Amino acid sequence: MHDGMSAEQYKEIEAKENEIFKNYMDVVQVLIMAIEVRRGIFPAYIYTELRSLFTHFSRFRLADTLEDKLHHLNGASRHLGRMTRDLHKDLCFTIAEENKNYINKFAKAILLVGPHGDLNKRLAQQEKKARNLYFDAKILDSKGTLTDNEEVRLFDAFQTAYAAYSELDNLIEENKSDIIEKDAQLESFRKEELDEQVNAINEATSKTTRRWALITIGVAIAFFFLGLFAPSILFG
Repeated sequence: MHDGMSAEQYKEIEAKENEIFKNYMDVVQVLIMAIEVRRGIFPAYIYTELRSLFTHFSRFRLADTLEDKLHHLNGASRHLGRMTRDLHKDLCFTIAEENKNYINKFAKAILLVGPHGDLNKRLAQQEKKARNLYFDAKILDSKGTLTDNEEVRLFDAFQTAYAAYSELDNLIEENKSDIIEKDAQLESFRKEELDEQVNAINEATSKTTRRWALITIGVAIAFFFLGLFAPSILFG
């Protein structure tokens, strides 16, 4: 018996409490670190949920009845769920923007990875899948106040969208060395092509310069002989 609770009731309370702490350590903290690594900032928007979570924990510790203790544990769990959902939402947007910029930057190189542009097709398919899942989650999120069942659906929707964007992220990471290699080959080809263009321009400029030099010399010689023989021609 603990605080007037039976052993079974105490175990129920302890299990719920441990589950909340475990989810925070294993899920929320990992997602926070993912955002910090990608963007170099702590996601300040979770402060409100963090404060509410630990307010419920404080009230849980001070509660006298099993009913009050369960009420505040469930409250803490809801805020943890919202925090997780918001982090998933943020990471969906962050990964989408990062990968869009990366794919645009290396678009030509990506086309050369795999047979028949296989990587480009796989990236396009995965990006579309993730985008559609994220859009569906945003539609549900836009409804405002949600029932408990809708809150669960919204949590699952953003979690699923995040998983799809993570697959897209992993697909790029797995092929990055090949992408960089193909981009270096393209850059080398572009440099050779540019060198050829520069050489052609220099050669054309050189030919033009030589042509004008010969014309100038020819004109000078013509004037010289004209000056030399003109008097005798005019005055016989």
